[in-house]
Amino acid sequence: MSQANFVEFLKQKYQTNLIYFDDFMNESLYSEFGFFTKEKIRSEKSGDFLTSPEVSKYFGVIIGNWIKDQNFKTNICELGSGTGSLLDQLKYEKLISIERSLTARNELNKKGYKTFEEVNEIQEEKIDLFFGNEILDNIPCSIGIFKEEKWFEKAVLINESKLSYQLVPIREENLNWINQNEINESEDFEVEIQTRLDHFLLNCLDKFEPRNFLFFDYGFQNHERPMRKYKSLVRTYKDHHLSVNPLENPSNTDITYDINFSAVKNFFERNGYKVSLKTQREFLFENGYEQIFNKAMLEYSQLEGIEQLILNSEIVGLKAVANDNGLGGFYCIEAEKL
Repeated sequence: MSQANFVEFLKQKYQTNLIYFDDFMNESLYSEFGFFTKEKIRSEKSGDFLTSPEVSKYFGVIIGNWIKDQNFKTNICELGSGTGSLLDQLKYEKLISIERSLTARNELNKKGYKTFEEVNEIQEEKIDLFFGNEILDNIPCSIGIFKEEKWFEKAVLINESKLSYQLVPIREENLNWINQNEINESEDFEVEIQTRLDHFLLNCLDKFEPRNFLFFDYGFQNHERPMRKYKSLVRTYKDHHLSVNPLENPSNTDITYDINFSAVKNFFERNGYKVSLKTQREFLFENGYEQIFNKAMLEYSQLEGIEQLILNSEIVGLKAVANDNGLGGFYCIEAEKL
């Protein structure tokens, strides 16, 4: 869809030339013209990005080890399943999938997974675990700006077919989120405000009273934010290429941002959960990574030719998901109901 047509769609829907950034992001990703509602499969080598389950099949095997240790009695639900790369690796019977992309849902249905577009469509009365890999960063955020001793937020100004930012007074809910999470009043960086993420998690919590949550994603803790060199952590991906301008080519790029895990931890603790925050690498090593890696290396030493080359590719992927400077440096948050 062209930018001009998407802008016209926004004008018709909102009947104004100024919309909040979180609304813009939501429409760009999930409207009938959105990035994740198109036919293309996004998370694969020929798509727009790769995530840990596509990089290594052992990522899901190790999560499966953790799930087995939890001794869940009822359903578990993956949020943002794509075409099921992670689900395929888990080998768990009572699986439910949430996926916004119709094309991906069709693939999941072909594989026999119980699949829904939205959490509210799930009919089961009980879900023990909600989990997801790189899903939190696609829940729309607002953008806060501290300027002249006051908080503002970004809105998107529609001028004919062009898009630009305009600062507007911050909404009370967003200001409450900033205060609740002790965000620094600094003009050096923008703040990705996660009120929609809080609402999303609260809906899962209220509807199903899950025992556990488990998420992996890129992000930071509050004390780490000043060390990030970028003023804004909102960016886009398209065909494995990064851009820092989410207003460029809307509805045709993946808009994402770094998750504030201090705020996610705060949310779960306020709602009666015990929280463990660690890196993806730490989680993998706690749940069987070394045994799998050592077994693969031993097998590699005993193979030759094409079989050795195939296994070498798997070892490269296994190293990648635990690399501190890459996927292994992502955060993992575990929350367990007290």
